Amino acid sequence: MRLRHLLPLALLLVSAGSARAGSFRRQCDAWWSFRLDGSSHGYALELVPGGKPQVAADWTKPDAPGLFAVGVSTYDPPPPKGDRRARWFGPLGNIYNRPQREISLHWNGREIANRVCSAALVTPRPQSAHLRIEFRAGGAYVSVVIGGADAVYNRYFVPELTPYAWQAAFHNLTPSHVRTRLSGGSFRMRPPIRVQAIDRAFLNPQVTSASNTVTFPPAVGIGRVICTLRLDPGPKGFDAWDRIGQIMVSGDDGKPIEIYRYITPYGTPWQWKMDMTDYLPILTGKRTVTVDSGTYSQGWDVSVRFDFFTGRRKLVPYRVVSLWSGSFPAGDWEKPMDAYLPPVRVPTDAFTAAAKLRLSQTGHGQNEDNLGEFAPLWREVICNGRRWRNTLWTTDNYLNPDRPQMGTWKFDRAGWGPGTVDPPWSIDLTPVLEPGNALLLAYHLQPYRKKTLTSQPANEVLSAQVILYRRGG
Repeated sequence: MRLRHLLPLALLLVSAGSARAGSFRRQCDAWWSFRLDGSSHGYALELVPGGKPQVAADWTKPDAPGLFAVGVSTYDPPPPKGDRRARWFGPLGNIYNRPQREISLHWNGREIANRVCSAALVTPRPQSAHLRIEFRAGGAYVSVVIGGADAVYNRYFVPELTPYAWQAAFHNLTPSHVRTRLSGGSFRMRPPIRVQAIDRAFLNPQVTSASNTVTFPPAVGIGRVICTLRLDPGPKGFDAWDRIGQIMVSGDDGKPIEIYRYITPYGTPWQWKMDMTDYLPILTGKRTVTVDSGTYSQGWDVSVRFDFFTGRRKLVPYRVVSLWSGSFPAGDWEKPMDAYLPPVRVPTDAFTAAAKLRLSQTGHGQNEDNLGEFAPLWREVICNGRRWRNTLWTTDNYLNPDRPQMGTWKFDRAGWGPGTVDPPWSIDLTPVLEPGNALLLAYHLQPYRKKTLTSQPANEVLSAQVILYRRGG
Protein backbone atom coordinates (compact mmCIF):
# COMPACT_ATOMS: atom_id res chain seq x y z
CA MET A 1 0.00 0.00 0.00
CA ARG A 2 1.88 3.09 -1.21
CA LEU A 3 0.60 6.50 -2.32
CA ARG A 4 2.73 9.28 -3.68
CA HIS A 5 0.64 12.05 -2.09
CA LEU A 6 -0.67 12.25 1.48
CA LEU A 7 -4.40 12.88 1.51
CA PRO A 8 -6.27 14.82 4.22
CA LEU A 9 -6.51 12.95 7.53
CA ALA A 10 -9.73 11.68 9.03
CA LEU A 11 -9.49 9.60 12.20
CA LEU A 12 -12.19 7.93 14.26
CA LEU A 13 -11.72 5.86 17.42
CA VAL A 14 -14.64 3.48 17.64
CA SER A 15 -14.16 0.88 20.35
CA ALA A 16 -11.87 -0.60 22.94
CA GLY A 17 -10.51 -4.13 23.13
CA SER A 18 -9.39 -4.18 26.70
CA ALA A 19 -8.42 -7.20 28.79
CA ARG A 20 -7.00 -7.99 32.21
CA ALA A 21 -3.30 -7.31 32.48
CA GLY A 22 -1.31 -10.21 31.06
CA SER A 23 -4.36 -12.15 29.84
CA PHE A 24 -6.02 -11.70 26.44
CA ARG A 25 -8.80 -13.25 24.39
CA ARG A 26 -7.89 -15.83 21.76
CA GLN A 27 -9.93 -14.16 19.02
CA CYS A 28 -10.95 -10.65 18.06
CA ASP A 29 -13.41 -9.62 15.35
CA ALA A 30 -14.25 -6.27 13.81
CA TRP A 31 -17.16 -5.58 11.46
CA TRP A 32 -17.76 -2.27 9.70
CA SER A 33 -19.27 -0.70 6.59
CA PHE A 34 -17.60 1.81 4.31
CA ARG A 35 -18.16 3.62 1.03
CA LEU A 36 -15.40 4.95 -1.23
CA ASP A 37 -16.20 7.29 -4.11
CA GLY A 38 -12.71 7.24 -5.56
CA SER A 39 -11.60 10.62 -4.27
CA SER A 40 -10.10 9.41 -0.98
CA HIS A 41 -8.00 6.59 -2.49
CA GLY A 42 -8.50 4.39 0.59
CA TYR A 43 -8.06 4.19 4.35
CA ALA A 44 -6.50 2.19 7.17
CA LEU A 45 -7.98 0.32 10.12
CA GLU A 46 -5.46 0.44 12.95
CA LEU A 47 -5.70 -1.55 16.17
CA VAL A 48 -3.85 1.01 18.25
CA PRO A 49 -2.65 0.11 21.75
CA GLY A 50 -5.12 1.12 24.46
CA GLY A 51 -4.65 4.00 26.84
CA LYS A 52 -3.36 6.99 24.92
CA PRO A 53 -3.74 5.99 21.25
CA GLN A 54 -0.79 6.67 18.98
CA VAL A 55 -1.84 6.14 15.37
CA ALA A 56 0.56 5.95 12.47
CA ALA A 57 1.51 9.33 11.04
CA ASP A 58 0.65 8.34 7.45
CA TRP A 59 -2.44 6.23 6.79
CA THR A 60 -0.98 5.04 3.46
CA LYS A 61 1.84 3.39 5.42
CA PRO A 62 0.34 2.43 8.81
CA ASP A 63 3.60 1.07 10.15
CA ALA A 64 4.33 1.69 13.82
CA PRO A 65 5.90 -0.43 16.57
CA GLY A 66 3.38 -2.65 18.35
CA LEU A 67 0.53 -1.79 15.97
CA PHE A 68 -1.52 -4.05 13.67
CA ALA A 69 -3.30 -2.47 10.72
CA VAL A 70 -5.27 -3.29 7.58
CA GLY A 71 -4.78 -0.97 4.61
CA VAL A 72 -7.37 -0.47 1.87
CA SER A 73 -6.01 1.22 -1.27
CA THR A 74 -7.60 2.16 -4.60
CA TYR A 75 -4.56 4.01 -5.90
CA ASP A 76 -1.75 2.04 -7.53
CA PRO A 77 -1.35 3.59 -10.98
CA PRO A 78 0.79 2.08 -13.72
CA PRO A 79 3.86 4.02 -14.84
CA PRO A 80 3.37 6.30 -17.85
CA LYS A 81 3.71 4.77 -21.29
CA GLY A 82 6.56 5.65 -23.56
CA ASP A 83 10.00 5.31 -22.01
CA ARG A 84 10.44 1.55 -21.61
CA ARG A 85 13.47 1.96 -19.38
CA ALA A 86 11.55 4.24 -17.00
CA ARG A 87 8.73 1.73 -16.81
CA TRP A 88 11.06 -1.21 -16.20
CA PHE A 89 13.39 0.43 -13.69
CA GLY A 90 11.26 3.20 -12.16
CA PRO A 91 9.60 3.15 -8.72
CA LEU A 92 6.03 2.51 -9.90
CA GLY A 93 5.28 -1.20 -9.86
CA ASN A 94 1.92 -1.82 -11.55
CA ILE A 95 3.39 -2.10 -15.03
CA TYR A 96 0.72 -4.60 -16.18
CA ASN A 97 -2.10 -2.21 -15.12
CA ARG A 98 -3.71 -4.71 -12.77
CA PRO A 99 -6.79 -3.81 -10.66
CA GLN A 100 -6.25 -0.98 -8.21
CA ARG A 101 -8.03 -2.50 -5.21
CA GLU A 102 -5.48 -3.73 -2.70
CA ILE A 103 -5.69 -4.93 0.91
CA SER A 104 -2.46 -4.85 2.92
CA LEU A 105 -1.55 -6.21 6.37
CA HIS A 106 0.86 -4.40 8.67
CA TRP A 107 2.39 -5.45 11.98
CA ASN A 108 4.98 -3.96 14.29
CA GLY A 109 6.32 -1.34 11.93
CA ARG A 110 6.35 -3.40 8.73
CA GLU A 111 4.04 -4.24 5.85
CA ILE A 112 3.57 -8.01 5.95
CA ALA A 113 1.50 -8.72 2.83
CA ASN A 114 -0.49 -7.01 0.06
CA ARG A 115 -3.13 -8.60 -2.16
CA VAL A 116 -5.68 -7.61 -4.77
CA CYS A 117 -9.29 -7.77 -3.54
CA SER A 118 -11.76 -9.57 -5.83
CA ALA A 119 -14.60 -7.24 -4.78
CA ALA A 120 -14.91 -3.66 -6.02
CA LEU A 121 -13.87 -1.11 -3.42
CA VAL A 122 -15.27 2.00 -5.11
CA THR A 123 -19.06 1.49 -5.09
CA PRO A 124 -22.18 3.70 -4.94
CA ARG A 125 -23.42 1.77 -1.90
CA PRO A 126 -21.64 0.92 1.35
CA GLN A 127 -19.52 -2.23 1.44
CA SER A 128 -19.33 -4.56 4.42
CA ALA A 129 -15.99 -5.70 5.86
CA HIS A 130 -14.91 -8.24 8.46
CA LEU A 131 -11.54 -8.71 10.16
CA ARG A 132 -10.82 -11.76 12.32
CA ILE A 133 -7.60 -12.41 14.27
CA GLU A 134 -7.06 -15.83 15.89
CA PHE A 135 -4.09 -15.86 18.25
CA ARG A 136 -2.01 -19.02 18.43
CA ALA A 137 1.46 -20.00 19.55
CA GLY A 138 4.03 -17.88 17.74
CA GLY A 139 1.60 -15.54 16.00
CA ALA A 140 -1.93 -15.22 14.70
CA TYR A 141 -4.15 -16.23 11.77
CA VAL A 142 -5.69 -13.20 10.04
CA SER A 143 -8.80 -13.30 7.83
CA VAL A 144 -10.20 -10.34 5.87
CA VAL A 145 -13.45 -10.43 3.89
CA ILE A 146 -14.72 -7.47 1.86
CA GLY A 147 -18.24 -7.20 0.46
CA GLY A 148 -19.16 -10.85 0.90
CA ALA A 149 -16.67 -11.93 -1.82
CA ASP A 150 -14.02 -14.59 -1.40
CA ALA A 151 -11.71 -13.86 1.52
CA VAL A 152 -8.76 -11.66 0.59
CA TYR A 153 -6.90 -13.39 3.44
CA ASN A 154 -8.14 -16.72 4.77
CA ARG A 155 -6.32 -17.55 8.01
CA TYR A 156 -3.12 -15.97 6.74
CA PHE A 157 -0.46 -16.55 9.39
CA VAL A 158 1.35 -13.46 10.70
CA PRO A 159 4.41 -14.53 12.73
CA GLU A 160 4.79 -13.01 16.19
CA LEU A 161 1.51 -11.09 16.06
CA THR A 162 0.79 -11.00 19.79
CA PRO A 163 -2.42 -10.00 21.61
CA TYR A 164 -2.59 -6.59 23.24
CA ALA A 165 -5.20 -4.19 24.60
CA TRP A 166 -6.28 -2.11 21.60
CA GLN A 167 -8.70 0.43 20.21
CA ALA A 168 -9.93 0.35 16.62
CA ALA A 169 -8.97 3.56 14.82
CA PHE A 170 -10.12 4.31 11.28
CA HIS A 171 -7.62 6.53 9.51
CA ASN A 172 -8.97 8.64 6.60
CA LEU A 173 -12.47 7.13 6.90
CA THR A 174 -15.66 7.66 8.92
CA PRO A 175 -17.19 4.16 8.88
CA SER A 176 -20.73 3.09 9.76
CA HIS A 177 -22.21 0.13 11.64
CA VAL A 178 -18.97 -0.59 13.49
CA ARG A 179 -18.92 -3.54 15.88
CA THR A 180 -16.08 -5.37 17.63
CA ARG A 181 -15.95 -8.50 19.75
CA LEU A 182 -13.41 -10.40 21.85
CA SER A 183 -14.00 -14.12 22.34
CA GLY A 184 -12.42 -17.55 22.50
CA GLY A 185 -11.17 -17.77 26.06
CA SER A 186 -7.99 -16.35 27.55
CA PHE A 187 -4.58 -16.51 25.91
CA ARG A 188 -1.08 -15.65 27.09
CA MET A 189 1.98 -15.59 24.86
CA ARG A 190 5.09 -16.97 26.54
CA PRO A 191 8.53 -15.75 25.50
CA PRO A 192 10.15 -18.10 22.97
CA ILE A 193 13.32 -20.14 23.30
CA ARG A 194 15.71 -18.31 20.98
CA VAL A 195 18.59 -19.82 19.01
CA GLN A 196 20.81 -17.48 17.00
CA ALA A 197 22.17 -19.78 14.30
CA ILE A 198 24.02 -17.28 12.06
CA ASP A 199 24.95 -13.80 13.29
CA ARG A 200 25.85 -11.22 10.64
CA ALA A 201 27.92 -13.50 8.43
CA PHE A 202 29.43 -11.47 5.59
CA LEU A 203 28.64 -13.29 2.34
CA ASN A 204 30.43 -11.94 -0.72
CA PRO A 205 31.77 -13.10 -4.10
CA GLN A 206 34.66 -14.89 -2.36
CA VAL A 207 32.66 -16.43 0.54
CA THR A 208 29.10 -17.29 -0.48
CA SER A 209 28.02 -19.48 2.47
CA ALA A 210 28.34 -19.70 6.25
CA SER A 211 27.69 -22.62 8.61
CA ASN A 212 27.33 -22.98 12.35
CA THR A 213 26.56 -25.96 14.60
CA VAL A 214 23.93 -25.16 17.22
CA THR A 215 21.83 -27.05 19.77
CA PHE A 216 18.09 -26.72 19.35
CA PRO A 217 15.67 -27.41 22.25
CA PRO A 218 13.75 -30.70 22.58
CA ALA A 219 10.73 -30.90 20.27
CA VAL A 220 8.31 -31.91 23.04
CA GLY A 221 5.84 -29.13 23.84
CA ILE A 222 6.82 -26.88 20.91
CA GLY A 223 3.80 -25.43 19.14
CA ARG A 224 5.51 -23.19 16.57
CA VAL A 225 8.96 -22.47 15.15
CA ILE A 226 9.57 -19.07 13.55
CA CYS A 227 12.74 -18.49 11.53
CA THR A 228 13.93 -14.90 11.00
CA LEU A 229 16.27 -14.17 8.09
CA ARG A 230 17.86 -10.73 7.90
CA LEU A 231 19.87 -9.19 5.06
CA ASP A 232 21.85 -6.14 6.18
CA PRO A 233 24.35 -4.08 4.20
CA GLY A 234 27.89 -5.37 4.23
CA PRO A 235 31.01 -3.26 4.82
CA LYS A 236 30.68 -1.78 1.31
CA GLY A 237 26.91 -1.24 1.35
CA PHE A 238 24.05 -3.02 -0.43
CA ASP A 239 24.45 -5.67 -3.08
CA ALA A 240 22.62 -4.47 -6.18
CA TRP A 241 21.58 -7.79 -7.72
CA ASP A 242 18.91 -10.46 -7.28
CA ARG A 243 20.56 -13.76 -6.47
CA ILE A 244 19.29 -17.05 -5.09
CA GLY A 245 19.89 -18.01 -1.46
CA GLN A 246 19.01 -20.93 0.80
CA ILE A 247 18.81 -21.89 4.45
CA MET A 248 19.71 -25.54 5.10
CA VAL A 249 19.73 -27.72 8.21
CA SER A 250 21.48 -31.07 8.56
CA GLY A 251 19.13 -34.06 8.54
CA ASP A 252 19.40 -37.19 10.63
CA ASP A 253 21.92 -38.58 8.12
CA GLY A 254 24.00 -35.39 8.25
CA LYS A 255 23.04 -34.29 4.74
CA PRO A 256 21.70 -30.72 4.38
CA ILE A 257 17.96 -30.21 3.85
CA GLU A 258 16.73 -26.93 2.37
CA ILE A 259 14.11 -25.42 4.66
CA TYR A 260 13.80 -22.00 3.01
CA ARG A 261 14.72 -20.39 -0.30
CA TYR A 262 14.95 -16.66 -0.88
CA ILE A 263 15.99 -14.20 -3.55
CA THR A 264 18.05 -11.16 -2.58
CA PRO A 265 16.46 -7.79 -3.39
CA TYR A 266 17.85 -5.11 -5.66
CA GLY A 267 19.93 -2.92 -3.37
CA THR A 268 17.76 -2.85 -0.22
CA PRO A 269 18.00 -4.58 3.18
CA TRP A 270 15.16 -6.90 4.09
CA GLN A 271 13.85 -9.32 6.69
CA TRP A 272 11.69 -12.44 6.38
CA LYS A 273 9.85 -14.31 9.14
CA MET A 274 8.76 -17.84 8.21
CA ASP A 275 6.81 -20.59 9.94
CA MET A 276 9.20 -23.56 9.97
CA THR A 277 7.18 -25.84 12.27
CA ASP A 278 6.96 -28.55 9.61
CA TYR A 279 10.72 -29.03 10.01
CA LEU A 280 10.56 -29.54 13.78
CA PRO A 281 11.94 -33.13 13.49
CA ILE A 282 15.28 -31.70 12.25
CA LEU A 283 15.15 -28.56 14.43
CA THR A 284 15.95 -30.42 17.62
CA GLY A 285 19.25 -31.43 19.19
CA LYS A 286 22.65 -30.71 17.68
CA ARG A 287 22.40 -29.55 14.04
CA THR A 288 24.42 -27.67 11.45
CA VAL A 289 22.72 -24.62 9.95
CA THR A 290 24.01 -23.28 6.64
CA VAL A 291 22.99 -20.12 4.80
CA ASP A 292 24.20 -19.23 1.33
CA SER A 293 23.64 -16.32 -1.00
CA GLY A 294 24.81 -15.68 -4.51
CA THR A 295 26.32 -12.22 -4.99
CA TYR A 296 28.23 -10.28 -7.64
CA SER A 297 29.42 -7.22 -5.78
CA GLN A 298 29.06 -5.73 -2.28
CA GLY A 299 27.53 -8.80 -0.64
CA TRP A 300 25.37 -8.99 2.48
CA ASP A 301 25.57 -9.39 6.24
CA VAL A 302 23.23 -12.37 6.77
CA SER A 303 21.63 -13.45 10.07
CA VAL A 304 19.41 -16.47 10.80
CA ARG A 305 17.48 -16.93 14.06
CA PHE A 306 15.01 -19.55 15.29
CA ASP A 307 12.34 -18.87 17.92
CA PHE A 308 10.58 -21.85 19.54
CA PHE A 309 7.14 -21.14 21.04
CA THR A 310 5.50 -23.57 23.44
CA GLY A 311 2.04 -24.86 22.62
CA ARG A 312 -0.08 -27.85 21.67
CA ARG A 313 -0.69 -29.16 18.16
CA LYS A 314 -3.36 -31.51 16.85
CA LEU A 315 -0.83 -32.89 14.38
CA VAL A 316 2.86 -33.09 15.28
CA PRO A 317 5.51 -33.52 12.55
CA TYR A 318 7.78 -36.45 13.40
CA ARG A 319 9.75 -37.18 10.21
CA VAL A 320 11.14 -35.21 7.24
CA VAL A 321 11.89 -37.26 4.10
CA SER A 322 13.89 -35.62 1.30
CA LEU A 323 12.72 -36.42 -2.25
CA TRP A 324 14.60 -34.35 -4.84
CA SER A 325 17.02 -31.44 -4.48
CA GLY A 326 19.22 -29.57 -6.92
CA SER A 327 19.44 -27.36 -9.98
CA PHE A 328 18.26 -29.18 -13.10
CA PRO A 329 18.51 -28.22 -16.79
CA ALA A 330 15.18 -27.47 -18.43
CA GLY A 331 14.29 -27.50 -22.10
CA ASP A 332 17.30 -29.64 -22.99
CA TRP A 333 16.05 -32.42 -25.27
CA GLU A 334 19.29 -34.34 -24.69
CA LYS A 335 18.83 -34.27 -20.89
CA PRO A 336 15.11 -34.16 -20.04
CA MET A 337 14.37 -32.97 -16.51
CA ASP A 338 12.31 -36.07 -15.68
CA ALA A 339 15.49 -38.13 -15.97
CA TYR A 340 16.89 -36.33 -12.91
CA LEU A 341 13.74 -36.81 -10.83
CA PRO A 342 12.87 -40.51 -10.59
CA PRO A 343 9.80 -41.61 -8.58
CA VAL A 344 10.42 -41.89 -4.83
CA ARG A 345 8.91 -44.33 -2.34
CA VAL A 346 8.26 -42.91 1.16
CA PRO A 347 7.52 -45.49 3.91
CA THR A 348 4.93 -44.56 6.53
CA ASP A 349 4.15 -45.97 9.98
CA ALA A 350 1.01 -47.50 11.42
CA PHE A 351 0.54 -44.36 13.55
CA THR A 352 1.06 -41.87 10.69
CA ALA A 353 -1.97 -39.58 10.85
CA ALA A 354 -1.20 -37.14 8.01
CA ALA A 355 1.32 -36.38 5.29
CA LYS A 356 2.26 -33.25 3.39
CA LEU A 357 4.48 -32.50 0.40
CA ARG A 358 6.48 -29.25 0.46
CA LEU A 359 7.97 -28.41 -2.94
CA SER A 360 10.07 -25.28 -3.54
CA GLN A 361 10.78 -24.48 -7.18
CA THR A 362 12.09 -21.44 -9.01
CA GLY A 363 12.92 -21.03 -12.70
CA HIS A 364 16.15 -19.27 -13.70
CA GLY A 365 18.22 -18.42 -16.75
CA GLN A 366 17.27 -16.73 -20.00
CA ASN A 367 17.84 -17.56 -23.62
CA GLU A 368 16.41 -16.55 -26.96
CA ASP A 369 13.03 -18.00 -25.93
CA ASN A 370 13.00 -16.18 -22.56
CA LEU A 371 12.66 -19.60 -20.97
CA GLY A 372 13.59 -20.31 -17.36
CA GLU A 373 13.08 -17.08 -15.43
CA PHE A 374 10.24 -15.86 -17.64
CA ALA A 375 8.47 -19.10 -18.60
CA PRO A 376 5.09 -19.97 -17.04
CA LEU A 377 5.07 -23.78 -17.04
CA TRP A 378 2.67 -26.30 -15.58
CA ARG A 379 3.99 -28.90 -13.18
CA GLU A 380 2.33 -31.90 -11.63
CA VAL A 381 2.78 -34.27 -8.72
CA ILE A 382 1.41 -37.81 -8.71
CA CYS A 383 1.02 -39.70 -5.44
CA ASN A 384 -0.57 -43.14 -5.18
CA GLY A 385 -2.48 -42.55 -8.41
CA ARG A 386 -3.81 -39.06 -7.67
CA ARG A 387 -2.61 -36.00 -9.62
CA TRP A 388 -2.11 -32.37 -8.59
CA ARG A 389 -1.21 -29.68 -11.13
CA ASN A 390 -0.59 -25.92 -11.09
CA THR A 391 1.44 -23.31 -12.98
CA LEU A 392 4.79 -22.05 -11.75
CA TRP A 393 4.24 -18.33 -12.26
CA THR A 394 4.21 -15.32 -9.91
CA THR A 395 2.06 -12.33 -10.88
CA ASP A 396 2.12 -10.23 -7.70
CA ASN A 397 5.78 -9.22 -7.45
CA TYR A 398 4.71 -5.58 -7.81
CA LEU A 399 2.91 -5.96 -4.43
CA ASN A 400 5.99 -7.29 -2.64
CA PRO A 401 6.28 -5.36 0.67
CA ASP A 402 9.95 -4.74 -0.19
CA ARG A 403 9.17 -1.99 -2.70
CA PRO A 404 10.24 0.00 -4.55
CA GLN A 405 13.62 -1.48 -5.38
CA MET A 406 16.15 -0.85 -8.08
CA GLY A 407 15.82 -2.84 -11.29
CA THR A 408 13.01 -4.99 -12.68
CA TRP A 409 11.63 -6.09 -9.32
CA LYS A 410 8.00 -5.83 -10.49
CA PHE A 411 8.21 -8.28 -13.42
CA ASP A 412 6.22 -11.54 -13.37
CA ARG A 413 8.57 -14.49 -12.94
CA ALA A 414 8.74 -18.27 -12.58
CA GLY A 415 7.96 -18.67 -8.89
CA TRP A 416 9.92 -15.73 -7.48
CA GLY A 417 10.71 -12.04 -7.48
CA PRO A 418 13.62 -9.95 -6.19
CA GLY A 419 13.31 -9.74 -2.42
CA THR A 420 10.86 -12.60 -2.19
CA VAL A 421 10.05 -16.13 -3.26
CA ASP A 422 6.76 -17.97 -3.59
CA PRO A 423 5.74 -20.11 -0.60
CA PRO A 424 6.40 -23.82 -1.17
CA TRP A 425 3.76 -25.72 -3.11
CA SER A 426 2.05 -27.48 -0.21
CA ILE A 427 0.00 -30.58 -1.03
CA ASP A 428 -1.98 -32.47 1.59
CA LEU A 429 -1.29 -36.15 0.87
CA THR A 430 -3.52 -37.39 3.69
CA PRO A 431 -6.42 -38.36 1.34
CA VAL A 432 -4.16 -40.96 -0.34
CA LEU A 433 -2.37 -42.02 2.84
CA GLU A 434 -2.73 -45.61 4.04
CA PRO A 435 -0.86 -45.76 7.38
CA GLY A 436 1.85 -48.40 7.26
CA ASN A 437 1.94 -48.44 3.45
CA ALA A 438 4.34 -46.41 1.34
CA LEU A 439 3.60 -43.21 -0.56
CA LEU A 440 4.84 -43.38 -4.17
CA LEU A 441 5.56 -39.92 -5.55
CA ALA A 442 6.45 -38.70 -9.04
CA TYR A 443 7.00 -35.20 -10.45
CA HIS A 444 6.68 -33.87 -14.01
CA LEU A 445 7.39 -30.46 -15.55
CA GLN A 446 5.73 -29.25 -18.74
CA PRO A 447 8.03 -30.39 -21.56
CA TYR A 448 9.44 -27.78 -23.89
CA ARG A 449 12.41 -27.52 -26.24
CA LYS A 450 14.80 -24.62 -26.42
CA LYS A 451 15.78 -23.52 -29.89
CA THR A 452 19.45 -24.05 -29.13
CA LEU A 453 21.53 -25.57 -26.33
CA THR A 454 24.13 -22.83 -26.25
CA SER A 455 24.43 -19.77 -24.01
CA GLN A 456 22.32 -18.84 -20.98
CA PRO A 457 20.83 -22.24 -20.20
CA ALA A 458 17.49 -22.40 -18.42
CA ASN A 459 17.33 -24.33 -15.17
CA GLU A 460 14.84 -25.20 -12.45
CA VAL A 461 16.01 -25.11 -8.83
CA LEU A 462 13.90 -27.63 -6.95
CA SER A 463 13.76 -29.01 -3.42
CA ALA A 464 11.01 -31.26 -2.09
CA GLN A 465 10.28 -33.09 1.15
CA VAL A 466 7.45 -35.15 2.57
CA ILE A 467 6.48 -34.34 6.16
CA LEU A 468 4.88 -37.13 8.20
CA TYR A 469 2.67 -36.35 11.23
CA ARG A 470 1.32 -38.15 14.23
CA ARG A 471 -1.58 -37.09 16.42
CA GLY A 472 -0.71 -34.62 19.16
CA GLY A 473 -2.15 -33.84 22.56
